[in-house]
Amino acid sequence: PVRVLIKNQDGAVVRRLLNTTRNAGVYTDNWDGKNDQGEFLPHGTYYAILEYDINGRARVLDLTATTGGNRFNPDRT
Repeated sequence: PVRVLIKNQDGAVVRRLLNTTRNAGVYTDNWDGKNDQGEFLPHGTYYAILEYDINGRARVLDLTATTGGNRFNPDRT
């Protein structure tokens, strides 16, 4: 199981981009800048967070605080 969440700079989840089961591999998931209600979010800082389960245990990959002391904000276009 794998989930991709989009969070705003306050850490609130604004979009649940993905919630599925996948085999190991490389995947591309695009975000259209909309929230869970289908509305465009205002311009700002957003982060993609990966959650996944291994052997029944949830893991989180959140690199927002590991970019040399500066948060990384990729262009969403």
